[in-house]
Amino acid sequence: MGLRQFLQTCKESEKYGSWALVTGSTDCIGKAFAFELAKQGLNIILVGRNPSKLETVSTEIKSKFEKTQIKEVVFDLSGDLNEGIKRISEAIDGLDVGILINNAGVSYPYARFRILYVFLKNRVKRQFTLMCIAHDQI
Repeated sequence: MGLRQFLQTCKESEKYGSWALVTGSTDCIGKAFAFELAKQGLNIILVGRNPSKLETVSTEIKSKFEKTQIKEVVFDLSGDLNEGIKRISEAIDGLDVGILINNAGVSYPYARFRILYVFLKNRVKRQFTLMCIAHDQI
């Protein structure tokens, strides 16, 4: 089943909530997910580490899908998880959130072949923390 088919099912079904939470929502795939969810009539909680990018994506979605409600949560999932989880919890309090798109990731500042062992070890640990531990807490 493709993304559009899945989202169409969500829209037609009462078993999912009217809100979706998207981490890593300011670029690439996460941004595309946010737009597609809004297109399907869902309200969106955008989670990202860059406030200006969050505002830009929010404005773009609102201009295209006027009925979509959007909340923004500034949170770097590789940072203080307790503070971030608290922010997300406050943002979703009282909302019927039925979909989580956990798309946050870590990029590398160098080409893979130039990464030193120590640098790689630290980045892998950071990625693991981001994808596994943060995901569990969200």
